Amino acid sequence: MWAGGGATAAGAGDLVARVAERLGAPVLTSYGGRGLLSPDSPWLVPLPRTPPRRGGCGTTPTWCSSSAATWMR
Repeated sequence: MWAGGGATAAGAGDLVARVAERLGAPVLTSYGGRGLLSPDSPWLVPLPRTPPRRGGCGTTPTWCSSSAATWMR
């Protein structure tokens, strides 16, 4: 699943967590979605400490896909 700043602004963290659990799906967030799920959530794919130099996950999904693939191994 992909969640960003809109989900955070809407206070949808609990809903995103319930859907992820129901689907058994990892959750990737944009930097705007940081904090949407608790850091210890088993569904959260962690972000790096600093954003990628060129674009963010919203403009460069390759990094995010690589992160998810690494997390799911």
